[in-house]
Amino acid sequence: MKDVSKLYDRLNPIERVRAFVDAAGRHDTAEMDRLNDTCPRKTYLAEDRAYSRRKTWFWLLALSLHGDAARCAEHALFALSTIPIIDEAANPDLMDKMERAFEVSVRRYRAKMAAWDRFCDQTGIPADSVRSAYGIPDDEPMELAIDISAALGFPGPSDEEIDEQLQPMLSGWNA
Repeated sequence: MKDVSKLYDRLNPIERVRAFVDAAGRHDTAEMDRLNDTCPRKTYLAEDRAYSRRKTWFWLLALSLHGDAARCAEHALFALSTIPIIDEAANPDLMDKMERAFEVSVRRYRAKMAAWDRFCDQTGIPADSVRSAYGIPDDEPMELAIDISAALGFPGPSDEEIDEQLQPMLSGWNA
């Protein structure tokens, strides 16, 4: 086999990333280290690290959280959409599963969003500004699902469920 290490200095950034991901997929940490160690070094002026780390972490958190909340909303709305096609008399277990899926998905969504609002309050960052910056619209179908959940008597998230979502956000922010 040829010694490919002689070619490392010829890799452009995209080729190096491809090789790194390929090595990571093989769990070849030695190759990953070689790719990192042979990467050209440059010196840059940058924003204050504490500022840029928090700023980047915050935006990644916002996108991740809202993406995860959207997944919960999709699950809730899917479960809700199955009501007309379930014959409750013939399939009581299926109806119970649908109701449970709906209840859990709505509660998770609400816990995530309540934790996000508390996080924004505690950090002094307006949640509405974040939603506006990323074009995250109000979720009218999910608001309807929340109203239906309340009308069915399903409980909202507990303080413990909200805190379970909030604590990792605060830990990352305070790191």
